[in-house]
Amino acid sequence: MHRVLKRIAAASLVLHCGASMAADLCVDTGAELQQALSIAQSNGEDDTIKIETGTYSLPGGATAFEYFSGQGDALSIEGGYSGGLLCGRKRNIASLTVLSGGGAQQVMRLRAWGDGTISVKNLSIRDGDSAADGGGLYIGDPGSTFMAGFVGDVNVERVIFEFNHSGARGGALYVATNAGLVRVNGSLFAFNQCADNYCALLVESPNAPLALPVQVYLGGNTLTVNRCSNGAPINCNMEAAGFEGPQHVRLYHNLFAFQSEYDLYAYDPDTEVDLYYNNIDQVFGTLDDEVGSMNIDDPLFIDVLGDDFRLQSTSPMLNHGNAPLPPTSIDLNGRTRIIGSAPDLGAYEFNPALFDDGFEEEP
Repeated sequence: MHRVLKRIAAASLVLHCGASMAADLCVDTGAELQQALSIAQSNGEDDTIKIETGTYSLPGGATAFEYFSGQGDALSIEGGYSGGLLCGRKRNIASLTVLSGGGAQQVMRLRAWGDGTISVKNLSIRDGDSAADGGGLYIGDPGSTFMAGFVGDVNVERVIFEFNHSGARGGALYVATNAGLVRVNGSLFAFNQCADNYCALLVESPNAPLALPVQVYLGGNTLTVNRCSNGAPINCNMEAAGFEGPQHVRLYHNLFAFQSEYDLYAYDPDTEVDLYYNNIDQVFGTLDDEVGSMNIDDPLFIDVLGDDFRLQSTSPMLNHGNAPLPPTSIDLNGRTRIIGSAPDLGAYEFNPALFDDGFEEEP
């Protein structure tokens, strides 16, 4: 397949390799990242924005990085790259590429109302702050009675969400789509806050048809130490994950720990929620199916206060996964999944290997 290879720089260097409707954009500054998003929102192509390792911010305004589009083309944003002009090398360690709101901005808003797939992979989103939904990352559009909103698929894979705050819902992640498939896999949600529930994440589908619910898969994630913010109303008590609207939600191999209130909202009558092999404490509502759940207070992270949510060798989370749904092939540190007899619960697979660089060459 022909591809368009682009490097966003002061001179806007562009290398064309045919007339394919696809584009790769390689960026290494905050300004370049925003320029790439601006190009992608209106170029009529399927775009992949490759972000080199480092920390990215863009002070000023309510949102650091923004995409606003009604086109039906795919957008993929991926971290971990190096190798200069063409981003020819990738390192599969999510902590190496950081998008930051500096404690004063929503980090990234990908507002769309078409049907193109939106993917965010292999990076960290942290220190976001927004009065609206999605303090860290906002994807899609809920629509209204008169407008369908976003009707595409969403894929969030191997992303670290930490220290984000929303004055509304979805402290770390807010997703709104009224059709298709939502996957949130292999990610860490830690130390996020909100004022109006779902401090780790909210997926909502207010205008999806009852006969065709959105399919949601939440697999191999760690959701820990997420809190309602100080001064939040007393009815803010859903501190981790929530799902609203016509959806069929399947949670598997997730590790919930150290929320002080509810881990999961499963009360919406239009939402079917199934749990397979999770560690989870408090659920608000009724589950449609539950298999293999554990409720262990301390999963034996290496160091919670030191922000190290890998598992100790004696953790009861090891080898507990057994869901009929596949885990990600690698964890947040780029290490192979399923080292033992079954997947470990959460975003990190215990791996006693002394060295693993996570490098991958791009074609």
